[in-house]
Amino acid sequence: MSYLRFDKTLMTNLEDSLPKEVLRSNRSGAYSCSTIVDCNTRKYHGLLVVPVPELDQENHVLLSSLDATVIQHGAEFNLGLHKYSGDNFSPRGHKYIREFDSLKVPTTIYRVGGVILKREQMFQHFESRIIIRYTLVDAHSDTTLRLQPFLAFRSVREYTHENSLASREYHEVQGGIRTCMYEGYPELFMQLDKENNFVYMPTWYKGVEYPKEQERGYASNEDLYVPGYFEFNIMTDSLLSTNKIPLYNPAPDYIDVSNTYGTINGSFNTEIYPGGGAMYRTYGTTTVPSGWLVPLQYVKIGQQSKGDNEIAKVRLIVPHSSGTPVATNSVYPCFYEIEFQRVN
Repeated sequence: MSYLRFDKTLMTNLEDSLPKEVLRSNRSGAYSCSTIVDCNTRKYHGLLVVPVPELDQENHVLLSSLDATVIQHGAEFNLGLHKYSGDNFSPRGHKYIREFDSLKVPTTIYRVGGVILKREQMFQHFESRIIIRYTLVDAHSDTTLRLQPFLAFRSVREYTHENSLASREYHEVQGGIRTCMYEGYPELFMQLDKENNFVYMPTWYKGVEYPKEQERGYASNEDLYVPGYFEFNIMTDSLLSTNKIPLYNPAPDYIDVSNTYGTINGSFNTEIYPGGGAMYRTYGTTTVPSGWLVPLQYVKIGQQSKGDNEIAKVRLIVPHSSGTPVATNSVYPCFYEIEFQRVN
């Protein structure tokens, strides 16, 4: 554990994780602020908080939070976390967190059974726009992701409660919807870059509590409006297998490659990185799966002159007969995204 990185032990203990907060802002004046387990504990917490000069000089919470639910084989696992009256936390999604890292952008790694999901969050510089990226790091069967937005549309100094003035109207836009709960507020656009279904199911979640306000002796509860949810198959075109994820191992795999009259062979190098990379440590052999070497017949590998230069990158499905020692013993094809780069 470091100052900006926290492991499962701390993340699943609310006494340790709830006091730790993360604030991100951009040059438009918008900000996002919550605890590291995404449980709002103050009334000015929110996923998207923006100034609305047409109304007043205050910041306003438009999008309070966004709950993600992993669905496999009909079973649902909600990754969200909210506090309700009576010291009740629900749906307790923090128990699935394996790691949180805020060194560059806030990144959370979840593990639900055989599913490993990465969530990254960032702002655009000059717009009131937050970007959240979900990456399916590993899964062995179809995986559906459901996203449920909790809306507030109120000043950071006030609370909202179920009322008849809140508009339930929404309009479809490319990849999602736009909506506005009250006159005078800007429209909130919620859009995905993947084909999805939006299910309209307007619901007020009542009695959400903010313990930090309660500790200060202030009013501390409100109701949040959920217009429905987005649902899509995240497995399609999204499965990523890489040893860059700290959950597996931060050590990269270096490969010694030879080309003998068109026949390419490779072995994991255990000297460049002491002890070897993640694949060598996992399987205990220097033999590189033959399926990994196939792209080398078709790509030309160069060296980076700068850290952000593009390098050779391929996506391929490796048959079980050409995969790791575990895969060769069962029908277990794997989808990889592999980056190739020549190392001095």
